[in-house]
Amino acid sequence: MITTKISLVGKPEVGKTSIKKVVFEGADPNEIMLSLIEPTISLTFSTHKIMASNIVVLETPGQSLSVLLKDEERQIKSFDNANVIIYIFDYPSWIELSEDIIEDVRKIYKINKTREINAKLILFLHKIDLIETKDIDFKLDKIKKKVNKLLNLPEELSIYFTSLHPNLIYTIYNALASTLIQVITQHINILELTKQKLKVSEEKYRNAYNRTNLYKDIFTHDINNILQNILSSVELIEIFSYKPKKKQEFEEVTNLIIQQIVSGENLVKNVQNLSQIEDNKEVITSIEAVNILKQACEALKRSLQNKTINIEINSLQNEYYVRANELLRNLFEKILFNAVNHNQNPTIEILTKITKENKNGINFIKFQFLDNGIGIHDSMKDKIFSREFKEEEAPSGIGLGLLLVKRLVERYEGQIKVEDKIKGDHTQGSNFIILIPEVFDIH
Repeated sequence: MITTKISLVGKPEVGKTSIKKVVFEGADPNEIMLSLIEPTISLTFSTHKIMASNIVVLETPGQSLSVLLKDEERQIKSFDNANVIIYIFDYPSWIELSEDIIEDVRKIYKINKTREINAKLILFLHKIDLIETKDIDFKLDKIKKKVNKLLNLPEELSIYFTSLHPNLIYTIYNALASTLIQVITQHINILELTKQKLKVSEEKYRNAYNRTNLYKDIFTHDINNILQNILSSVELIEIFSYKPKKKQEFEEVTNLIIQQIVSGENLVKNVQNLSQIEDNKEVITSIEAVNILKQACEALKRSLQNKTINIEINSLQNEYYVRANELLRNLFEKILFNAVNHNQNPTIEILTKITKENKNGINFIKFQFLDNGIGIHDSMKDKIFSREFKEEEAPSGIGLGLLLVKRLVERYEGQIKVEDKIKGDHTQGSNFIILIPEVFDIH
C-alpha cells in the first residue's frame, strides 16, 4: 500500500485544522465554518485511507511555528520523510503579516534543502472568500506575483487559492488533487535517474534503458489522462457548487477526483512492482490461487463502492495451487480493474472460470475472466500484450497495468491471451485467459 505523508504548517488560526477535518475526515464545511475549533497545541498525526492508499497528515501547532523553525528535533518530527509540505496562510494574515509569512516560507525552503528532505513545498492562500468577488481575480494574481518576487528563491513555488465556502469549496479539492499529482509525477524523474545508476554490462544496461523509456512513456500517457479527468471534474464541481439541487452530482464528481488521485498512486505502484519483477526479487513458490482471487474481488468491490459490480467465481475445486508468488493478487486485481474501467454498463458483470488444462505436456490452471465491457477489437488483441505496441493505439488506460500482468505471467512461466466473450463480436465483452503452471500443495 502506498503511503503519502503531508505536513501542514502555518501561523495560528489560518485554517489548517479546518482543511484537515473537511478534506480528510469528511466534516461538513458549513458546520466547520460556523463552529469554534480548538487550536492545535502539539504535533498531531492522523492516517486516512483513501481506497488503496494511506495518507498521513501531520498538523503542526501554529502557536509554536517560530520554535519549529529553529528547533532541529521538531523539524525532524515534522518534516522528515514528508512527501509534501503545505504552508497555509490566509488572506487576513497576508494583509497584516506578509513579511513574516515570506520569512517563514524562506526558512522552510532552506530546511527542506539543507536536510535533504526533498519534499514538495506548496503554498495555500486560504479564506479567499473574504475577498470581494469583483476584485478577487485581480487581487489573487497580484498576491501570487508578489509572493514569488519577495521570496526570490531559485525556483517558483506553486500557490493555490483555497476556501471552504460552499461556492468555492471546489478550490480546496483542486489544490489537494494538483498537489498529489505533483508528488506522483516526481517518479518520472526517478525512472530517468535509473539510467545513470546502471553500471552493469552493456547488454543489461541497454535492456534496462529501453525498459525505463517504455515505462516512462506509458506512465506519462496515463498521468496525462488522470490530470485531464481531474481538471474536467473540477470544472463540473465549480458549476454544481452554484446549484444546491446538484448535491448528489457534486459528491459524485468529488469521489471521481479522489479515484483519479488513487489511480495515479496505483500507477506509481505498478512501476514499483514491475521493477521487482525485472529484478527477480520475489521468490516463486506454491500459492493457493482461489483464495487470492476472492481477496482481489473483495478489494475491487471495496474500492469501487459507487459502482454495481457482480462477480461470479465458477470453480470445480475449492483450492488450486499454482507456481506464483504474492504478486498474484496484484495480477488478478489488474485484470478485474481493467474489466471495470472499460465498461459502460450500469451493472458490471464479471464471470471467472477456473479449470485445468494440459498443454504440451504441462499441467496448467486456466483462469478465464469474462466481462460485459466494450471489448477489444481484433486488430488490438495481439498488440496490447506486446512490448513494442504503440501507446497511442491502445484504448485509454491500457498501459502499465496490462504490461505488469504480462510480466507476471511470464515470470510464472505461464501464458496469457484475450478473446471475444462472444466469438466474432468483440462489442459484447472480452475474455482474458491466463494459464499458470499447476503445482502440488507442498504443505
